[in-house]
Amino acid sequence: MERVVDFRTEISGIRPRDLRKAKDFRVAQKEVADMIKGRLLVGHALRNDLRALLLSHPKYDVRDNAEYRLFLKGGRRRSLRGLASEFLGVKIQHGEHCPIEDARAAMLLYQRHKKEWEKGIDGQLLCGDIILRGNHEFHYSVEYNGKLLCISKEGG
Repeated sequence: MERVVDFRTEISGIRPRDLRKAKDFRVAQKEVADMIKGRLLVGHALRNDLRALLLSHPKYDVRDNAEYRLFLKGGRRRSLRGLASEFLGVKIQHGEHCPIEDARAAMLLYQRHKKEWEKGIDGQLLCGDIILRGNHEFHYSVEYNGKLLCISKEGG
């Protein structure tokens, strides 16, 4: 195991004392995988967290407010701090990073927009997914209004 030389506490919120009784990475990874299996995963920029844990999650069970179309500005992702300020009227991430504060803000954003968010997902294809039909693999993209934009065949 490598020694941590910079905890980047202002960004991570982690201090040396937080890791004194920390679990082995593989143990923590399995616990998280078991915890999220078959569940809706709500958060902000979840791709980063999943990548750090070397995990994946079905796209149809992910509600990432960094990628939710109503939260995008000019097609670009926005910070959780900006979304919380604009849509919740609260200031977060002042001072040291607090993952609990981030999780609460991400969940509140989802809950406030859950009805229209789920309506946009229900029964529709999700952007970037792959459809398998027989021996053919199809990639497709989805327009913001949920209509199929294009299908391109890949493979044989």
